[in-house]
Amino acid sequence: MKFLAANLELFTSRNDPTDPRWGDQLSSLSLETAEWVLKGYPDEEGIRLNGGRLGAAQAPDSIRRQLFKTTFWSKSPTLLDLGNLEIAGNLDQRHQFCRSSLTEILKLGKRAITLGGGHDFGYPDGAAFLEVFKDQSPLVLNFDAHLDVRNLDRGLSSGTPFFRLIEEFKKFEFHEIGLQPQCNSEAHWNWLLSKDGQILSLPEIRKSSDPLCKQITDKLALPRTARRPTYLSIDIDAFCNAEAPGCSQSWVSGLTANEFLPVLHQLTEHLDLRVVGIYEVSPPFDVDHRTSKLAAQIIHSILTPAIGHRAL
Repeated sequence: MKFLAANLELFTSRNDPTDPRWGDQLSSLSLETAEWVLKGYPDEEGIRLNGGRLGAAQAPDSIRRQLFKTTFWSKSPTLLDLGNLEIAGNLDQRHQFCRSSLTEILKLGKRAITLGGGHDFGYPDGAAFLEVFKDQSPLVLNFDAHLDVRNLDRGLSSGTPFFRLIEEFKKFEFHEIGLQPQCNSEAHWNWLLSKDGQILSLPEIRKSSDPLCKQITDKLALPRTARRPTYLSIDIDAFCNAEAPGCSQSWVSGLTANEFLPVLHQLTEHLDLRVVGIYEVSPPFDVDHRTSKLAAQIIHSILTPAIGHRAL
């Protein structure tokens, strides 16, 4: 099993030295010189096993196509694209391979952005992160409409990643943000609370008079708890259908980009983001590439945080 090189046609360039794009700088890097690595998981088997809409296998390259045409600034960190996971073996074998691969990358001091595919890949991403940073008060943040804490009685699926992480790793702080009651059973909700998981649901967010950014910085006690190693998981169905129609399951209700991006600026400024995963973008259901563009803008905001602050 291996990662297959990304399609070179995705590496956009304007051939203009005064207007460089991310696609211009990617081809000249090695793992030794890169600060961040990008990996794609074009795998939707976990979504199928959970009864979701298929299409997420197309997401990594669809997101790349939008990301690589965005602007690259001189103070932006370097990013190496390691390509897409080869779909071989069974789902568990692919999870274990991705976990091992990411563990080695993190041990080298690199940071990672991963593109699903199904949210079941939150397990290998999270497990690699927790294995490397288990003694450094690791923090896991999941923006999602769903808890994704189904047990394994019916096998692996896109609904099981955080059940697996909580059962395997006992000492990490875990927050689920944007959960929607119509998407989650009472049993799953109570199970997470019994495991000391923290919930900031969408109804709670909407009930508060404070903007989302303040609600989250207060909940995480930022900046007092700054620079903690963090795995940021973003299931694109956390966003409303109007902004992210192209996902495995979408709802009219949800977060908006305009309220989420300021949160992202705060997380990038105050936390030590080590792994960022974006999951369940599904291009066949998208409108005007809206969802892939949202994913690309999230990545761009992480890679150019200081520039974003100045622009604001």
